Amino acid sequence: MNMSQRLLKRHKRKVLRAKERGKLTEPDVRTPEQIKAARKESRPETSAAALRAPR
Repeated sequence: MNMSQRLLKRHKRKVLRAKERGKLTEPDVRTPEQIKAARKESRPETSAAALRAPR
């Protein structure tokens, strides 16, 4: 068995194991508008008043 055959078999095993594990994350099913709104909400307030406020 030459090197390329070994690599091919190894690759096949890795792919098979990865498929058995399945997907770990679920796709994001939000609309682009919902994603933009969520990003806007998660941003910290950067106004001048917010920067001067004592913490």
